[in-house]
Amino acid sequence: RVPVEVEYASEFRYRNPTVDENTLVIAISQSGETADTLAAIREAKQRGARTLGIVNVVGSSIAREVDGGTYLHAGPEIGVASTKAFTCQVAVLALLTLRIGRLRSLSVLQGREIVRALERLPDQVAEVLSQAERVKQVAETFMRAQNALYLGRGYNFPVALEGALKLKEISYIHAEGYPAAEMKQGRRPPQDHLQHRGGEGAARAGARGGHGGRRRDHRAGRSRHHHSGDHRSAHAGAERAVPPAIRLLHRRAPWL
Repeated sequence: RVPVEVEYASEFRYRNPTVDENTLVIAISQSGETADTLAAIREAKQRGARTLGIVNVVGSSIAREVDGGTYLHAGPEIGVASTKAFTCQVAVLALLTLRIGRLRSLSVLQGREIVRALERLPDQVAEVLSQAERVKQVAETFMRAQNALYLGRGYNFPVALEGALKLKEISYIHAEGYPAAEMKQGRRPPQDHLQHRGGEGAARAGARGGHGGRRRDHRAGRSRHHHSGDHRSAHAGAERAVPPAIRLLHRRAPWL
């Protein structure tokens, strides 16, 4: 396994990062023009690191600055909240992970399982998009909320952060993403509607006056509350073959 750290580009150059010639720095940007990310790349190169860029805009500054990388080819981002670029970034990172894994210790069989899971993603995304009416119903339920707390455990924590960001960008409602396990430390959530992705943390939120979201159990055919370790979907079998990075794609609509 390869040790990996995730950094905010805006903070990278201010903390004296432990980067040297044996470090690979991957810069991720939709526009390819983000000033903080560009500054982080230059800082990494000064320290001898090799740099890769994952950007959407062809010929952008980051694309020209890095040693190598890949384009997302997601098309122009029209909306304020980046959606297709985000899903493409996760897919590209999964492919990069797959390539590095195959060069090291990942077996051919495991690699093929991941590729087959990736090939199923368009159908899974289409299934989520087909539930637009249910999403509208959920939106009507939470439309008057003044605060939202997205809870996520493990690889769902980054999705909680992304979900909170999307809500803030579109609705200007105060929202935060928070690790579900940290709810036990006494954090008091806003007394308002909450959206959760961690059963235990959501139970604590509910005990403190918050209202958790509900999701549909496709196999049971009925609505039910989340329980820890019970994140089911119509593609549960396929999910077992998908690494955490890919599962982000399938869990981008945490209220479903």
